[in-house]
Amino acid sequence: MAITITDSAKTQILKSLTNDSSEQFLRLDIRLNNKDEFHYLFGWDDTKKIDDIGFKTNGLTVITNKEKEDITDGLEIDYVLLESGNFNFIFLNPNDPSFIKPTK
Repeated sequence: MAITITDSAKTQILKSLTNDSSEQFLRLDIRLNNKDEFHYLFGWDDTKKIDDIGFKTNGLTVITNKEKEDITDGLEIDYVLLESGNFNFIFLNPNDPSFIKPTK
């Protein structure tokens, strides 16, 4: 399984880490909304469950449920400046039915 977290995304994610005294995992989840579009959730977790898989990417330990392995493979998480002038996380996932490959 391959998930990429860019340096820009990693910097922003680490800003949200409040407890550095114990090992923290970045938990990633993908859910389908009522329009059958992927909705991404992530946050810090200190517990790895029995049905989780974990891996390292860009120095972060990411965990997700084994059932999500196929739909997370190839995912790239980035933190970019949008046309609106605001920075935001973006999720580029070739497994997402609404995925459009960026031109830039």
